[in-house]
Amino acid sequence: MRWKRSALVLLAACSLAWLDPSALPRQAAREYEAGKFDESVQHYNQALIDEPDSTLLHFNLGAAEYRRGQYEAAARATELLHDDSRAAYNRGNALYRLGEAAAAQKPQDAMTRWAEALVAYRRAIALDPTDEDAKFNYEWVTRKIEELRKKQEEQQKEQQENQDQQQQDQQQPDQQQEQQQGQQQQEQQQDQQEQQDEQPPQEQQGEQQQPEPPPDVQQGEAPPSDGKMTEEEAAALLDGERNEELRPDEVIRRQLGAGDLPGQDW
Repeated sequence: MRWKRSALVLLAACSLAWLDPSALPRQAAREYEAGKFDESVQHYNQALIDEPDSTLLHFNLGAAEYRRGQYEAAARATELLHDDSRAAYNRGNALYRLGEAAAAQKPQDAMTRWAEALVAYRRAIALDPTDEDAKFNYEWVTRKIEELRKKQEEQQKEQQENQDQQQQDQQQPDQQQEQQQGQQQQEQQQDQQEQQDEQPPQEQQGEQQQPEPPPDVQQGEAPPSDGKMTEEEAAALLDGERNEELRPDEVIRRQLGAGDLPGQDW
């Protein structure tokens, strides 16, 4: 009976807590202070069913989600709290954590998240110009963006250099093969030239040696005559000396070949 009675008391307590909406936020706050963030998130979500427009519940839910490492949910919980500098600051922190987690594998996503964090920090500073933490975090994230951009540029440069090196390595065998082929062709030409130089002149391709004329017949000279002059030779001689005065006895002497003309008795 005692066990049953105590069970009924506990059931009644749970029922009362469920029926009292204000009890859920208080319970969620106690769980948050105790480090029970999973339970705290659960009870804040239950409280939001009855008060969906409560900025305080959304703020506390975002804080609990952040503490248990659910940064996406933390940023989503504070997304619509535009007039609260604390909510903007917490949203900036959640977005920074999301970018930090993506920096190694997805640097472009990290840049996007950090840019959103800067927007949140600017809103926090605009709502509360005395918020030194928001100013510090804004400068910190700005430096992280610049560092990541430089790192990306270095990686891209290194990748380009590696690609260029790979292309050079691929081209080197082709160039070596071309050089070897050119060297072989040059050696073959040299061998052919040496073989041609070693052949006798009459065997050289494309050349024919003209036979030398006999000693007594030289090119450009007519064979010796037998002392008689043909009619053609006489005509040529007369034509060649047409401009010179030629005596009849000289013509007769050339026709006879040599000697004096026979004496005449007239």
